[in-house]
Amino acid sequence: MHLHLSGLRAVVTDGTSGLGAAIVHALAVQGCHVDFCALERAAADTVQASVRGLAGKARARLIDATDTSLLQDWMAGLEGFDILVPNVRVVSGDPRRALEVDIRATVNATESAIPLLRRSRHPVITYVGTAMSPGISSAAMAHYMKALTARLQPGVRINTVSPGDAPDDSHEEMARVVAFVSGPAAWWVFDSRRVAAAAEPFNRAAAVVAGRSPAA
Repeated sequence: MHLHLSGLRAVVTDGTSGLGAAIVHALAVQGCHVDFCALERAAADTVQASVRGLAGKARARLIDATDTSLLQDWMAGLEGFDILVPNVRVVSGDPRRALEVDIRATVNATESAIPLLRRSRHPVITYVGTAMSPGISSAAMAHYMKALTARLQPGVRINTVSPGDAPDDSHEEMARVVAFVSGPAAWWVFDSRRVAAAAEPFNRAAAVVAGRSPAA
């Protein structure tokens, strides 16, 4: 499937987790050039090695995506980008930790990227949500992304992809959903939440739960 991502640039805030690495790979397969955050050099090197020979390239920066000041400086120093994939999150029963990482860090990264995305002819934010189980993170970020869409449309296209209860071995399917909704081929998909369902082939891996599209 040709998603018209060739030559575009993307930023992924966590490119070394299982899903994050799969997203970097899925974008690079389509010819997208990806800059991603990483905490460990070994993990970053593994991801970069996995995309060698693909149509797109991947470049890592060792940076804590929850450090807003460092993240802002890093993004401002890039050659520009078209797609932001906020993917940093933590699995924790501590609501304070969830607030700091899942919510505050993601909001700060997104707000920092918006002025830079506005320079693109294809500005897209594809937020990778938490599991679909109820919680402060999922509820707060769903509301934020809806409010952001109202604020930025039609200038910036925004969608959410939620892993749901999918197991780790479905990361490739979920990453392909992220790549699809991030590309110009999905120009008609916006303000939607897509749930990547486990054990389904790619053509059924995303269901529009809310939002607008021709099938909505």
